[in-house]
Amino acid sequence: MFTFFKKSNEKKDENDVGGGGTGTPGGSGVSGGSGGIVPPPALVIGGALTDQGTLRHSATSEIAIPTRITRERRATIGGDVPHPQSLLYPLTPTSNNIASLSPSMFASYKTQAEPQVPTGYIDEYYERDVEGNKYLEKMWMNVVMPATQNLARLELKYIVRRGIPDSKRTRVWKLISGYEDFKRSLDYEYVSGAITGEGAPKKFRNIPSFGGIVSPSDHFLNDQGIDHVKRILTVLALRCPEVEYCPSIPDILQMLLLFLSDVEAYTVLNLLIQQSKTNIKFRYLNITNRDCISFSLTFDTLFEMTVPKLYKHMIGLGITSSKVFTEEWFSRMFVSHLPFQTVLRVFDCFLCEGYKALYRVGLGLLKLHKNVLMSKATTAEQFCSMLKHLNLQMFDVDKLMNRAFRIRLQRNTVQNIDEMQTPKLTHIAEPQMPIYYRPKITTPSDILHNDDYEIVWTWLPHRFCICDPKVVYNSNRDGRSLRNMLERVKGEYPMLILIKTTNGDVFGCFTDDELESKFGFGSSNTFVFVMKPHAHVYRATNKNELYLKVCPSVDLSSFSMWIGASELGDRALCIDSELNGTTAPSDTYGNPALTDDQSFKFKSTVLEVISLV
Repeated sequence: MFTFFKKSNEKKDENDVGGGGTGTPGGSGVSGGSGGIVPPPALVIGGALTDQGTLRHSATSEIAIPTRITRERRATIGGDVPHPQSLLYPLTPTSNNIASLSPSMFASYKTQAEPQVPTGYIDEYYERDVEGNKYLEKMWMNVVMPATQNLARLELKYIVRRGIPDSKRTRVWKLISGYEDFKRSLDYEYVSGAITGEGAPKKFRNIPSFGGIVSPSDHFLNDQGIDHVKRILTVLALRCPEVEYCPSIPDILQMLLLFLSDVEAYTVLNLLIQQSKTNIKFRYLNITNRDCISFSLTFDTLFEMTVPKLYKHMIGLGITSSKVFTEEWFSRMFVSHLPFQTVLRVFDCFLCEGYKALYRVGLGLLKLHKNVLMSKATTAEQFCSMLKHLNLQMFDVDKLMNRAFRIRLQRNTVQNIDEMQTPKLTHIAEPQMPIYYRPKITTPSDILHNDDYEIVWTWLPHRFCICDPKVVYNSNRDGRSLRNMLERVKGEYPMLILIKTTNGDVFGCFTDDELESKFGFGSSNTFVFVMKPHAHVYRATNKNELYLKVCPSVDLSSFSMWIGASELGDRALCIDSELNGTTAPSDTYGNPALTDDQSFKFKSTVLEVISLV
């Protein structure tokens, strides 16, 4: 049986945000904003199409009719046709009613659905909603997929809100994200080649997180999927250096990999980033810290407009902004805040409709929990903990989606509120995120392996993270003396000095100052580090400014060099004229001895200087 909304004279309740026209309760009406799981602006209640594409009222039924139906299509399906508005309630498809759900979406009724298998990397702990998937499979059985992304967003929007079965997600996600359109473009091979080409990284030590959380266990990914997460995040950081802070990227990628291949997931993620830069209407990602804060502030204003009583109660408890609990909702796409099957339903709508779906779901949660929070939460701590607990129990995803998509939310209203936040963001600085760069190694090192460079590069000052290494001095090749080293590296800075000892220890220092005998004690950016047996970096503590010094002998025939010092005269690293030396704890860097040798002395087997170019 179908159950349809009837026309209502209800007063506009507090869930209406922005202007509207006439329409269903919580709907968008004829000229209003886009509302819940309801007809788009071209649809009304209580009418059917005439031959001129306008509307006529039906005496027998009150059904939403799309105005886009052609005369030929209308002739094949009859006059009064239900729209996916009816999908708000349980549906049992039959040969008589399946085609009527949306004529531009459904083909003639078939008794068997074509089997489709997701291509992602789901592990054995993923719990499928068997009954829910059966119901959704029947609902989607005869859906004809539109040819383009724009048509898919328009024609599939209401049925996507109702849910996508696991077997259909692969195809639907690719379609509504624009993957299928992009695959036909000339740029596809370039983008996909970043994952499949010879230059794709094979091993990973430092995984760029873009300020988010890389937690594959929250997403039921298998080992292969986890490996793809590392690879794709690494490639994305290399290919999109302008995107430094975007905390939702890791969770979005990990969800995509549940139902897409690595190439598909990487391509879709690229498309979401590009569309976020160029398409305000379907913006997906906040790619700066200011964008993220503006997003939370806009939601706070929408919260006050949509659920004013609960908002006032929250303020009365001493919570000055909903940003306290919503910041992580949006940065993690509700992962770990809602049951995972609920998260997937939210993500379906997010891919189809953009950022506005997140606003609606957040507001829907607050409206659903309004009575409990107002009656039982008497302190700020109770409010936040109770809200978190209620969200984790939100297994009735249909109830949430119905409530969320009944909220009228016009894009113009949201954009106006966004613009109001601009004065509040002038003092917001971008966080100092590590710049991820995989250096191009043209001259091999006798000390560092290729993977070691990734570790060292995370220690460098940001402005040097995009430099590549060049071995400018090797003691086995260029002569084993400090004098030779200083001559070879003249004018070469910034640089790394690496020492490998006879007992296998590897340690050294970084400086962005030229190595020469001069007044002063080097740069505060200088640091010392250990690579083996355990990688660790020791930076300046500001206890003194004795960073680095090159000391010539009286007759200038030889040199020594030291890095860091303590009150007792110990040096973090001291190198003599023959490239041996000592190491000890220092106040400058707060380091222990850089070698395990109890004598604090070392003999080098090889010393290298690597310039950053």
